Amino acid sequence: MSKPCGSPGLHFSIDDVLECLLELDGSQESLYEHWFFAFLRQLHFDFDISIDLYLFYRRQVGRGDKDLSCVSDRFIADFASSPWLRFGYHALDYITPPYQQTVAEQLASFSLIEKEIIRFTGRGASSPLLRLHYFSETYEIYDFLAGHGVHGLLLTDKQAVAYHLPDTHRMRLERYGHTHYRGLDLYRTHARVENLHRDGRSNEDIRRYFELCMRRHEYITLFTHETELRDLAMRDKLRQCLEIMKSL
Repeated sequence: MSKPCGSPGLHFSIDDVLECLLELDGSQESLYEHWFFAFLRQLHFDFDISIDLYLFYRRQVGRGDKDLSCVSDRFIADFASSPWLRFGYHALDYITPPYQQTVAEQLASFSLIEKEIIRFTGRGASSPLLRLHYFSETYEIYDFLAGHGVHGLLLTDKQAVAYHLPDTHRMRLERYGHTHYRGLDLYRTHARVENLHRDGRSNEDIRRYFELCMRRHEYITLFTHETELRDLAMRDKLRQCLEIMKSL
């Protein structure tokens, strides 16, 4: 099975993004005065990577009534000058993964997030690859996603490989790292930074694993969650992972 032209290459993305966007307000002159975006910009400069942020629309119930419509639009110029920072749909909120929604509810959630991304960045939801909350596979909206500039989904890093794919496609995904199904390219997610950190994986262990991913699948996908990056140790581990990825 040949490698698809849309292969992720060396891909890094962040799930469950919302709080850092809500923290943007009039106290910052620039987007990059906020620690989260300053850190991401430094990663971009140091490793020459694009970074995909996968967004929730709203906070989970009980944490305050805020959603993406509350995000300041004062930083459009900063976002416009940072095409390496890309945004995409993740889920309505933490407790509502797409696979638990009806098709109509999924389309409404996607549209809410897309509308707000356009408003506060001045540009479209630019992530060509998405990872949906809880690795939702929601094949019933693939035509809709493709029509909104999405060419693929990143599926689980767990041994299950996929939860609802037909066996033929699941086996292709496990063996080759990708398959094409209902108009979208599907890819494996390889590693999450917090697991590598908490499992005590050494840099040599990580290098060997990344080398295996490159041999088997010809790409590496690494991810973490917004809340994890508040931990300085996690940021250090992420930098180590990116250094290894870029050296392969």
